[in-house]
Amino acid sequence: MSKGTREPCFILLEKLITNIAENKDPDQDAKFRSIKKDNERLKKVVTKFSEGVNLMDAIGFTVQRVDGIEVWVHTGSVNYLKGVQLELQGGYSGCVSNHK
Repeated sequence: MSKGTREPCFILLEKLITNIAENKDPDQDAKFRSIKKDNERLKKVVTKFSEGVNLMDAIGFTVQRVDGIEVWVHTGSVNYLKGVQLELQGGYSGCVSNHK
């Protein structure tokens, strides 16, 4: 994955993580912890690359079928995600934090 394709990938992953980590409404938890597998932006910048799929797995997303639709769902801990978020921001300073 080249630098030009990594940056949009990390930016989107950081946004997904932020949405989960900052959600304070338990009624909205499922909404923020899932994204449709066929989401065009996700496919374009993350999952069309094998590295992007591996990152989704490493972050704690798994593909599940919800109401007949394939969805990436995060079932892990928010604390783990906050650690991943810090790693993304620290390891790729500038490419993630400047695009919130």
